Amino acid sequence: MKPSLLFSPRTDLPAILVVGLAGLPSITFAVDEVIDGSAIGVPGDHASPWDIDGKLTIGDTGTGTLTIGPGGQVTSITGRLGNAAGSTGNATVSGAGAYWHLTDAANAVGEHGLVVGRAGTGTLAISGGGVVDSDGWVYIGGYNGGTAATTGAGTVTVSGAGSRLEAGLAIILASNVGNTASLTVSEGGAVKSYQGRLQNGSTVMLTGTGTRWDLDIGINVVGAGSLATVKDGAILSSGVGLSSNTGGTFAVKAGGTATFAGTMLHDGNLTVEGGGKIHFTGAGQNIRVGNSGGSVGAVTITGTGSEWTSVSGIAIGASGNRNAISNNTLTIADGGKVTVDGGAGKITLASSNYVNATMNIGNGGAAGIVSASEVTSGTGLNSTATVNFNHTGTTTFAANLTGTRLAVNQTGPGTTILTGTGNSYGMATTVSAGKLVNNSSLGNTAITVMNNGTYGGNGTHIGGITVQSGGAFAPGASIGIMNTGSLHLIGGAIYEWEIGDAAGAAGTGWDTVEVAGAMSFASTEASPFTLTLEKAGALTNFDPLQSYQFLIASAVGGITGFNEDFVTIDASAIPESGTGAWSLGQSGNSLILSYSAVPEPSAALLGALGLLAVVRRRRAC
Repeated sequence: MKPSLLFSPRTDLPAILVVGLAGLPSITFAVDEVIDGSAIGVPGDHASPWDIDGKLTIGDTGTGTLTIGPGGQVTSITGRLGNAAGSTGNATVSGAGAYWHLTDAANAVGEHGLVVGRAGTGTLAISGGGVVDSDGWVYIGGYNGGTAATTGAGTVTVSGAGSRLEAGLAIILASNVGNTASLTVSEGGAVKSYQGRLQNGSTVMLTGTGTRWDLDIGINVVGAGSLATVKDGAILSSGVGLSSNTGGTFAVKAGGTATFAGTMLHDGNLTVEGGGKIHFTGAGQNIRVGNSGGSVGAVTITGTGSEWTSVSGIAIGASGNRNAISNNTLTIADGGKVTVDGGAGKITLASSNYVNATMNIGNGGAAGIVSASEVTSGTGLNSTATVNFNHTGTTTFAANLTGTRLAVNQTGPGTTILTGTGNSYGMATTVSAGKLVNNSSLGNTAITVMNNGTYGGNGTHIGGITVQSGGAFAPGASIGIMNTGSLHLIGGAIYEWEIGDAAGAAGTGWDTVEVAGAMSFASTEASPFTLTLEKAGALTNFDPLQSYQFLIASAVGGITGFNEDFVTIDASAIPESGTGAWSLGQSGNSLILSYSAVPEPSAALLGALGLLAVVRRRRAC
């Protein structure tokens, strides 16, 4: 069974080849070859095929160069490029039929298959259809097997259709602190390995149509600065999963695609942008952002066409402990999209103890898209789960918001319309900017509308609403009824009221709010409550020469603190009211908005003259 570097690196013992001769026991050491202070071409300087029954070292203490050209074939048990500190080893495998085969699958001579930049500097370039095939491991930049770790610098490039690097076990980059390592695959080049591991600031770049890396197990991105990027038509495909730790980044950019059949155990950064796509196709898998205590794992899906799909449910903030609280985020912005089980799956925030998990819809610009049936919170100890709507424009959020530890914030200048039919979460809702529209149900959450924020809609809500100075509430989706448990209006609060049909009814002809509990006011002369009057389209059945009364609020639990002298009415958006007068008054448990017609000046003058004539006639009598 092959070892898995997603869990621990492997340490191997050096190997010796033991053979018998003429029936007598004997020991024969492998025959090694060294290219140092020279350059060798195959074919050319050495006939092809060149079969080496041992290790091939290119740049042992000095500089060595190997070029395998079209039709050239080299076979060795292992290979080293840049062996000792200060050495340089360069290998080029280029052209149709150019082939280097490293046969060490069982570490027969003490070191894993191929090491590029063991303690010195190593460069391997594969192009033009050339192939390098290691039956064992490929180390790029340093080596940590055997009896001693080494620190080196390694660079590998694979470019062009038909060019290929293969490893029967893992490809490991920068295995030790202080190593530098990079792998670049481009222009249709290909890599195949059992597993991949980036460490200590190493980088992998897959770019170009036809470029790909196929892994049997998966890829692990470890340590600050470690970065794997897939873009411009390149593909990374894994039979199992993606893992990372704090500081490691996996990025899928424009035109890139990454597909994983198994798990995601992620403590680092995942970025999908510019139309890149990442897919997790396995059912019943652990898809976890924040897999260990103290994690700061973050996922960002941004840009039109960018997509993260998962057949299994997604957990943001899956592990923490009291000594190392995790802080994990999922940001979906600028048209990026997250789809869980075709829209029928669930995203769970803070599924463990000691975790702060946040989902951001938007990052100050356009919103992202969530295709899931539910966004929920766990019930863990000392954990928080938050959904922030921080976007411009208008977006509809259809997933149900649930969970006893879930809080919701509208922080961006746009409008968020909630349409989920099963919203029921336990923590607070805060609207500090833009508009939050409830067209379904919000359960028992306490809603606070702050300065510059607006809460509206025609949904139901059994909790309380507090509207602070400068905050607004706007019943209805256009014209409609807002239902809530209680309503408290601080001085400076605003009621945005709309009317469409003066002959209609409350909730259909004009807005109203129905409060199951109490409605209260805390306005003053210096800080009055403001009622703004607006039209919903054309205003019908309104005659400015007639008087009207409109029921705009009712409270089963009564209305307290109302004072008609501490109300400001802004009717500037209804010019049809002409010279009429608007007033707001309390009648029992209801608020009534009244319009009183004031005669036009000519009519008033005729009325006065008529009255004067009557008086004169009476005097004449």
